Amino acid sequence: MKSIRIGAGLGFYGDNWEPVAASIERGGVQFIASDHLAELTLAILQKDRQRDPALGYARDVVPMLMKLWPLMREHGVRFVCNAGGLNPQGAAQAVLAAFAARGWKARVAVVSGDDVLPRLQDLATPEGAFGHLFTGEPLSQVGSRLVFGNAYLGARPIVQALVEGADIVITGRVADAALFLGPLVHGLG
Repeated sequence: MKSIRIGAGLGFYGDNWEPVAASIERGGVQFIASDHLAELTLAILQKDRQRDPALGYARDVVPMLMKLWPLMREHGVRFVCNAGGLNPQGAAQAVLAAFAARGWKARVAVVSGDDVLPRLQDLATPEGAFGHLFTGEPLSQVGSRLVFGNAYLGARPIVQALVEGADIVITGRVADAALFLGPLVHGLG
């Protein structure tokens, strides 16, 4: 029976990523799945993005990958993370720029489409069928106070990125399990 070994990266934005190197070097892993996000983190990332539209992602992913990439290459390990936060394209660009400065090349895939804040008013109905979970207020009344709005994507786009040969997959908000399920589905078929 075929097996897939997945090492854990982070458990939250700002977590200690240095033990990940040991998983890559001695753990026999094929993938690292790294979870950088929580709802509070998304609020923090939105404030970052409001100050600078190029931000909105978990910035620890760049130094993390700068340290891990040589080991990942040596051991054939691929990396899946949700560090893209509210700006997965920005995270990928930052990683690629840092890699280019060192003369490194990597296939970096972006999974996006989870940020629905710009579309929330389109989802509002006159009857208020889509509204505040706890108060019942219609979206038309609470929409202006929302900080972010994200749909949790599943594993399918991660699987597709891996099928297409990505070394690194950077997502926005996906279901936490999708970070692990994507490599499993890809590896086991």
